[in-house]
Amino acid sequence: MTDVHLFGYSHPLSARAGEPIEFMISAEGTTDATVDVVRLVHGDHNPAGPGFIEEAIETDLPATLAVRRQYTQLGAYAQADNADGVLTPGGAFTVHAFIWPSAPGGERQTLLGNWSVTDATGFALGINPEGKLEFWIGDGTSLDQVTSDAVLVPKVWVLAVASFDPVSGEARLRQISVQNAWNSQIGPVAPINHNSHVVETLRCLPAPSEKAFLLAGAHEHNAERGAFVSMLYNGKIDRPGLVGRALSSDDMDALARGDTPHDPLAYWDTTAGYTDTGIGNRIVDTGPAARHLDGINRPVRGMTGWNWRGRDDSYRLNPAQYGGVAFHNDALTDCGWEPALTWTPQVGLRSGVYALRVRVGDAVD
Repeated sequence: MTDVHLFGYSHPLSARAGEPIEFMISAEGTTDATVDVVRLVHGDHNPAGPGFIEEAIETDLPATLAVRRQYTQLGAYAQADNADGVLTPGGAFTVHAFIWPSAPGGERQTLLGNWSVTDATGFALGINPEGKLEFWIGDGTSLDQVTSDAVLVPKVWVLAVASFDPVSGEARLRQISVQNAWNSQIGPVAPINHNSHVVETLRCLPAPSEKAFLLAGAHEHNAERGAFVSMLYNGKIDRPGLVGRALSSDDMDALARGDTPHDPLAYWDTTAGYTDTGIGNRIVDTGPAARHLDGINRPVRGMTGWNWRGRDDSYRLNPAQYGGVAFHNDALTDCGWEPALTWTPQVGLRSGVYALRVRVGDAVD
């Protein structure tokens, strides 16, 4: 016998008589359920008390309801529109970001790019299961990558930057320490070399793509669930960017000093948009295409950035040092399920605690 699992929530959590309430339901192991509304009189199962008591009330709800499994996108990430392919360079390009990984290693994580896990197309700068910085590309048939020779240390700021020239096939991956005495979990006196510089010739080109450009995630799709974002990142990202040429080593060193890249395709200034009441969910692109990143599942803004010097303890005092955006792979603000039904409490219904009771056969969930 197939196990049946029922899950649900309502919006809003409370309402007045005459105000509609939406119920989101997800079901596994069944395609229909019976529903009714009950008034909860006593919810304590303690045998020393009266026990659980509920009273069914009359409603106009259908006796049987079609249900299906609904999926939840977990994890914080951000996305920018790329329907015209502006953020998919046809020639040489460079991707870069200051990063503060909180949990490198164990599984692959994506920092930025348009990588598709499903068909192995596009490009991305990310972290491999060994906890090393990696840049990978794919054309749908083959894929290749260049990997750092230094393991990322948790909660230490570095500049991650990768360039690629499709004519020569040369990929350059650099990990440059920007650690100071305040911005990381350990100070610069710790005997760890955070720097790496690896150059490889890659054997394929990234396939053209109009998929959204993602920060802290990669594209994935399956027939049952549809499109979703996977390979999520844990940690902070500060001032990521995309440049339409292969930056030299000197150019990369300039980025590590805090210089803004010349003529970027996109440069997301994570310090832009602060107000005296906070900051929104949009990460501003100051580049010519203005492809702003929209945060999903609320990436945490106003965090200390790569250049924090330990003096100013609020973004309001020095926003330039608070460009850190924190991402967590289990963050959630809204399941985003579609309503299975809507119920409007009838006028005259007395105040109380009510619930939608959803049942399958003899099972109650």
